[in-house]
Amino acid sequence: MFYDKNEQHRMLAQDVEEYLRPIYQSEAQFVVVLLGRDYPKRIWTKIESDAFQARFSEGAVIPIWFSDVDVSTFDISRKACGITWNVDGDPLRQSQVICNLLVQKLAESRNQAKALKSFLQPPLPGMN
Repeated sequence: MFYDKNEQHRMLAQDVEEYLRPIYQSEAQFVVVLLGRDYPKRIWTKIESDAFQARFSEGAVIPIWFSDVDVSTFDISRKACGITWNVDGDPLRQSQVICNLLVQKLAESRNQAKALKSFLQPPLPGMN
């Protein structure tokens, strides 16, 4: 998980765009994007989305759309299966559901990686 306040001391005096680009482009296993009304209006999010857009084809971007955002036929995030946050719904309940889905996704991904790693490792001597 990446949260910029946790990294703030490392980012001081750095070009923020250059610092964050590798995280969005390849270092993060998944990029969870909260797509609210103001997302397309901010310069910061333009930089962010430019960095992770190519990862949609990898299945690495998990969009969370706010229900008060218009659906655009040109929105690349709508091609991915995502989650809708109902702005009129119960925030605690929705947070729990979303967290559970994300934990399941991570666990499944890690289990697949472990299985692949153990499959690719050569057998131990005497264990044929």
